[in-house]
Amino acid sequence: MVNNPDVRHVVFVCSGNICRSPMAEGIAATLRPDLIVASAATHPIAGRAPTPEAQRVMGELDIDISGYRSTGLSHDRIMASDAIYCMTADHVAIVTRRFPDAAPKVERLLPGVDIEDPYGSDLGAYREVRDQIEVAVRRRLQPPDDG
Repeated sequence: MVNNPDVRHVVFVCSGNICRSPMAEGIAATLRPDLIVASAATHPIAGRAPTPEAQRVMGELDIDISGYRSTGLSHDRIMASDAIYCMTADHVAIVTRRFPDAAPKVERLLPGVDIEDPYGSDLGAYREVRDQIEVAVRRRLQPPDDG
């Protein structure tokens, strides 16, 4: 689904929807404002803001994720999406088990590599994860060439 012009609605999935997936959503929304982007958690505590560390490292890119609030996976969100990018193979397994009809559009954001959860780590770990996510989102959602 890399650079696929048919992809219009993207969902990013992680465990709690307070670190990795909101960072991916913020990067994607900035990179591709023409797309509908969202994020969700496999194990959420609904309504939580992104961690202060996630907010800070995203602020270093001039991306404000402070208004994001965690949410869980929903049937409507998953089925309405064109692509579902998960942070780990475990997330892929959870999403496809809960929503088997969505399996063809579920994959890891970074093919073949799990993007580890920085929760509870220092800013350096958050920056490393943010940078991994940024590279992966750019690869996945780079606008198709016009020419």
